[in-house]
Amino acid sequence: MRRYVLRRIFVAVPSLLIATFIVFALPRLLPGDVVQLMMEEKGYGKDLEELRTKLGLNRPLVVQYGLFLRSVVRGDFGRAEYGVKQRGRDENDNAHDQASSALTTSPLTSVSR
Repeated sequence: MRRYVLRRIFVAVPSLLIATFIVFALPRLLPGDVVQLMMEEKGYGKDLEELRTKLGLNRPLVVQYGLFLRSVVRGDFGRAEYGVKQRGRDENDNAHDQASSALTTSPLTSVSR
C-alpha cells in the first residue's frame, strides 16, 4: 500500500508542475501587451513601466514562475481586475441571487425524486 501511494505521488508531482506551467505560460503566449490592455491604451511609458513593476512582469520568467508557484501553494490565486463587483455594497444582491436560485431549483429536485 505504501509503495502504491508513493508511486502515485511520484506521478502526481510532475503532472501538477506541467499543469501549472501551462497555466502560467498561456497568458504570456497570447499576442499583445497585457499592461497596455489594462491601461486601455491610455498609458504612457512611465505609467506602463510602473504597472509592469507592480505586476512583476519586468522580472525574468523563471523568477515569475517561482513566484507563481509560491502563490499557488499558499492558495493566493491573485485578484481579478475586470468584471468583479465590489465587495460590501453588492452583498445583498449576491444573497438575493443565491436565495432565488435555491428557491427555483429546490422544487425541481423534489419533482425528480
